[in-house]
Amino acid sequence: MDDFSRELYAGIYPDKSQFSSAQFLQNDVLAQCPYIIECIYSDNGREYQGTSEHLFVKTCHSHHINQKFTKPASQQTNGKAEKSDTNFELRCGIISKYLAI
Repeated sequence: MDDFSRELYAGIYPDKSQFSSAQFLQNDVLAQCPYIIECIYSDNGREYQGTSEHLFVKTCHSHHINQKFTKPASQQTNGKAEKSDTNFELRCGIISKYLAI
């Protein structure tokens, strides 16, 4: 989710691997985003960080994109992403929302 434009890029992949994350960045974000991306702010998952040989890290470097990470176990930084994920899942029918009466 881009904080400035409020645009959301999403994709459904079979796993949370560095390969899937790099593929998402390349195919679903960079190929469609009309802006120059200067920085990616993500959680501390293994799919987003690692050595210089990590596929997601290499993709960021090849496109001159800086990486920043949330503070571990921080409610303030995780709240926006969690809300966005839930809204996306509801819209796509990945999860159902039931009302208890």
